[in-house]
Amino acid sequence: MDYFTKWPEARVIFIIKAETVAKFIYKEIICRHGKQLKPIVHIEPIWTDMCLNSCCAYTESYRKLTKCPVCGSERFQHKKPCKQYSYFSFIERLTIQYRNYDCAKELHYRANYTSQKLYKCNI
Repeated sequence: MDYFTKWPEARVIFIIKAETVAKFIYKEIICRHGKQLKPIVHIEPIWTDMCLNSCCAYTESYRKLTKCPVCGSERFQHKKPCKQYSYFSFIERLTIQYRNYDCAKELHYRANYTSQKLYKCNI
């Protein structure tokens, strides 16, 4: 959505692969709206190093490795990670969703609907 006009925007992605979608999200949402979203939601992406060939992420037991355990590619080039990915904390996202009463009520719709006697009779 355009920040100033509030008009929705659409982009065409010709090749639907995880990598192209990830690049789209990074370039068109995080880079473009990151500074505008931060004051609203107070959430920042968590960046993690990953193998150049996307074999593994350097987390937990792989945190101290300098080469990929699968393909052997180097983790760093000129003291910088060759490749990274970002994600938003699931706990922070849930906290933001449930902080607003109206939003929390909408999120409980399915649980409320499926717990009704009429729904259980139709199964």
